[in-house]
Amino acid sequence: MLIGVAAMILIFSIFVIISLQRLNSQNKAQEAILSQAKEKLASAKAAKDSDPALSKKYLEEAKNLNLQLLK
Repeated sequence: MLIGVAAMILIFSIFVIISLQRLNSQNKAQEAILSQAKEKLASAKAAKDSDPALSKKYLEEAKNLNLQLLK
């Protein structure tokens, strides 16, 4: 019976570790997308006076990245 309990604890621990690794990799991917969106927004702000068309393009890209995060 003790071996059975130990096996169940081991299986549960492996399941938790795998779940945490998946969650961590998803968080890293989301952080990368968020970082890209922030860079696009900063570029849009920098270009708003000198090149409004480019600024609008960057703003749309930032918006699309944010929508991607929400999905």
